[in-house]
Amino acid sequence: MNNNYKLLFLIIFIVLWITSCGPKQTEIVWESALVGTRLPDSIRYYFDLQKDTIQKLYKNRLYVVPDLQGNFILKFMIRSDGQVENIFLDSCQLNDPVLESQIRLAVSNWTFPRSLEDSIEVLVPIYLLQEE
Repeated sequence: MNNNYKLLFLIIFIVLWITSCGPKQTEIVWESALVGTRLPDSIRYYFDLQKDTIQKLYKNRLYVVPDLQGNFILKFMIRSDGQVENIFLDSCQLNDPVLESQIRLAVSNWTFPRSLEDSIEVLVPIYLLQEE
């Protein structure tokens, strides 16, 4: 199975899993497109541990901008030493530079486990929605 089919299968599996048991309140939906050789499960595990920081920033910002919601693609590189760099919020629909800056700063403080492998690019679509 070539890498394109593996990536497609991974994305379909994750989307199906999320739709069956995803979060019900503020939603950060995980889909990934990974370039490199680190295991997606280990990256996802660590991301799941850290995603609350994005949710907290969003909820705090709702006090200032009550109708704030939107989505973006969180794009970053994980270096072999586990440090995060090149953080971008692509296709961002939040229209809130303060929150966008806070998210970039928070992600820059994340540290993933070290790896003998090269840097890897991670793309995570994020949906920030108000609680129902």
